[in-house]
Amino acid sequence: MHFELEGQMDVTSLRQLVSGTSLRLVHAAGSLVYNIPVGAGSVYLRGGYGKLRPNCAIGVTPYCNAHGAIIVAAGFRSPMARALQLRAEGMIHNRSAYQYTSFGTSVGLTVPTSSGGRSSRGSGPDADGDGVFNGIDRCPTTPKGTSVDPIGCPVQKPD
Repeated sequence: MHFELEGQMDVTSLRQLVSGTSLRLVHAAGSLVYNIPVGAGSVYLRGGYGKLRPNCAIGVTPYCNAHGAIIVAAGFRSPMARALQLRAEGMIHNRSAYQYTSFGTSVGLTVPTSSGGRSSRGSGPDADGDGVFNGIDRCPTTPKGTSVDPIGCPVQKPD
C-alpha cells in the first residue's frame, strides 16, 4: 500500500530586528501521505491538519492565539543509509477563517518506524520481508532469503 500516517512537530524562532521582539512558533500536525515509488526513493503528496501555537512570552507580549490550519505538501524521500532518508518538500498551510496562508519549504531527515527492524529502503511495511518497503518494492513477492537490488527485485549472481 502506498498510504501512511505521519506525525510532525516543528519549532521556529522569529526575531524582529526593528522592535527587538521575538516570537517562537510551535507547529504540531498529523497527515495522510501518498507515496509514489521513483527509483530507490519516493515522491509523495501529503495532506493533513496542524495546530500553530505562538509562544508570545518572549520579548514584548502581543495578543497571541493558537489556530489550526489545513496542510498540503509535496516532496521526495531518498534513502541515505540503512535507516535514514533525506526528505525535501514544499508546503502550504491555510486557514481561511483568519485569512492565513503560508508557504514554506523544508529539508530534513526521516527515520521510518514501520519496518519492524528491517532495512528502510522506501516507505511503509515490507510484506515479503526482503528489506525493501512496499512503497518502492517492484517485486513484492520475492522469496525470503533472496538477495535483492534497491527496488526489491532479485539480484542475478554471476556464474
